[in-house]
Amino acid sequence: MLLISVDELIFEAVIVIFMRAHGIYANAFNIGQNRCHWGFFTECEQPEDEKGLHAPKNTLLPPEELAKLPDTIRQTIEMTPQENIVCRYSYDINPMQHIVADRVIILGDAAHAKSPSRAQGMSSGLEDAVIFTNYLTSSTTIDEALAIFEQERLPIIHELQRTSREMSQKTGRTKKLQTV
Repeated sequence: MLLISVDELIFEAVIVIFMRAHGIYANAFNIGQNRCHWGFFTECEQPEDEKGLHAPKNTLLPPEELAKLPDTIRQTIEMTPQENIVCRYSYDINPMQHIVADRVIILGDAAHAKSPSRAQGMSSGLEDAVIFTNYLTSSTTIDEALAIFEQERLPIIHELQRTSREMSQKTGRTKKLQTV
């Protein structure tokens, strides 16, 4: 996670700013205490000698990709010192058969991590939380809410994982992590 001072930002963000253009996307949001988190993602062919690695050998952000972003988010990213930037390849996980066990539920990336190919990671995690909250308030028991949630969400998140994986394989990110 990258933190920079909100005072340094070119724009004001209370919740989330998300922008996508030409195979790249970025988001930035205020995380409180005068701090900001941003993410920048590109879809490109992974070099053969880096397949399976967690981090790229070259961690410099490509200026030609940054140039595709609107000025506000690009300037926010460019003003961040290189030593404060964490670069990682992102891979998906194999679809899980269950995301509920007894009275324990896993949500978001813990349940269905996927590459950023479809830009659905953060949103599907938020959807999990909202949908599960709705079931908690409308079900007669917690066990009923857990069962209905899992039955509804698994087909949806499995489809997101499937299409994300297809896109990732096209761009060279083919490492498949084993389900735990």
